[in-house]
Amino acid sequence: MCEYLYIRIDIMEISEKNVNDEFMLKEYESIAAAHFDSQDGLRQQFRFYLLIAAVPLTVLGLVLREPSQAIPVRQIGLLDLPPFLGLVFLGIGLLGTLMLLSMINTALDATLYARTVNGIRNYFANRAETLGADLAPYLKMPRNMDQPKYFHIRAFFWQVVMLGFINAGYVAFGALTIWRQYISVCCALSGCTLWVLWQVGAYLLFSYRRQQKEIST
Repeated sequence: MCEYLYIRIDIMEISEKNVNDEFMLKEYESIAAAHFDSQDGLRQQFRFYLLIAAVPLTVLGLVLREPSQAIPVRQIGLLDLPPFLGLVFLGIGLLGTLMLLSMINTALDATLYARTVNGIRNYFANRAETLGADLAPYLKMPRNMDQPKYFHIRAFFWQVVMLGFINAGYVAFGALTIWRQYISVCCALSGCTLWVLWQVGAYLLFSYRRQQKEIST
């Protein structure tokens, strides 16, 4: 009878919410909120990027539409644009690159938060198993703290590639417009390709460094 009583007392003590549970619950709430905030911030950054990226095209349309007495509109080609328009393209391309790097860091933060939430979910699942309850049939979300991967070829990767092409195209076109006497079209295209690869490589490098930092800590 005494042995049975001791077992019942141990089960009751385990089943009661302890300090660790309270901490993990608070951590789950804050990290889950941070995850959703980072996702929302990433969407806002993307919308703001699209607004900024539309500026050179708008200016280009105004320049080509505006009548000029010195140079008829029909004589203005893409390689005959005024240098100030090249500065606009170049500036927006560089600004877009910085915005893309910021978006990459925001996406990596969201991944870190998702991994943390997975770990907290795994903690409570293991806690339930200790109490004799099996939550596996009811858990659809992952419990692996190594998922999702920081670098993965999914939607965000192709978003990085698309924005990388836009940024590189703007930078190359701006440089070609400003220094047309020094830069050929082939050099501009080669530089555009290298700029795209550099931005995608930055995504890969930031992901690798974030993973290594997480392992080291």
